[in-house]
Amino acid sequence: RQSSTMAAAEDVAPIQPSTEASRVDCSNDPTELTDQMEMFLFKFPDVGRENITTLMEQFREFDLEGTGDLTEDQAMRLLEHRGETKTFRELRAMVADIDIDQNRRVNFLEWATCIYQKDWVVLHDLSTTAAYEEAKRAIAEAKRQEEAEAARRAAELEAEAKLTGVAGMAAFFKRQAEATQDDTMTNEQRIKADAARRRALREAKENDPTAAIAKQKAEAEAEAKHKADAEAAERARKRAEFKAKQMAMFERNNS
Repeated sequence: RQSSTMAAAEDVAPIQPSTEASRVDCSNDPTELTDQMEMFLFKFPDVGRENITTLMEQFREFDLEGTGDLTEDQAMRLLEHRGETKTFRELRAMVADIDIDQNRRVNFLEWATCIYQKDWVVLHDLSTTAAYEEAKRAIAEAKRQEEAEAARRAAELEAEAKLTGVAGMAAFFKRQAEATQDDTMTNEQRIKADAARRRALREAKENDPTAAIAKQKAEAEAEAKHKADAEAAERARKRAEFKAKQMAMFERNNS
C-alpha cells in the first residue's frame, strides 16, 4: 500500500466535474465554519447539535489555514484519522466523491453531507431559503448581544481590578456570583436562537411529518439542557454567596 504522503499526485487521473454539482447553486453557501454547521443543522435537525458540533471540531483540527474548507491533502489526512486505511489513489477517489463542486477543496457542508449520507440537492433546496435567512439573522443577533455584553463586563472588570481592600474583595465575590449567571444568560440566548431556527423550519416544512418529530426532539433537548444549566448556576451562586459572607465576617472580626 502507498501512503498519501508518498504517492505522486500527477500519477492520478484528473477529477471530472459531477452532474450533481451542476444542478446546485452553491454561490450563497456560507464560508464561516460555524455558519456552515448552522445551515446543515437547519436543513437536517435530526443530526442533532451535539453530534454536528463534534464533527465540526474534528474538521476544524485539520483546517490549518482556518478557511472553512480543507485541501485535498488535509481531507485525505482527516479520512486517515477516521480510520480509513487506503492507498493514495483510493483516498483521493474518496475525496473526489466528497468534493461535490469539484474545486479540489472540501468544505464542511460537503463533509457533513458525506458523513451523514444526506442529499446535497435537498441541502440547497431554495424553497426554504427565506426561512434559513431568518434563522441566520436570529443566530447572528444572539451572537452580537453576547459579544456586546462580554465587552461591557470586560470594561467593568478592568475598572474593578484597580480597587483594593474590602471594596476590591466585595467586587471579586460579586463577580463570582455573576459569573454563574453569565453562563445561564448565554444558554438563554442560544435557546432563543434555536427557537427561531425551529420556528423557521416549521414554517418551511409544515407539511413534513418528519420535521415535526425532529422539532419535538430538539425542543425537549433544549428544555432539559436549560433546566440543568439553571440548576448548576443556582448551586454555584449559593456557593459564591456563602464565601462572600464568610469573607465579610472575617473582615469584621479583624477590623
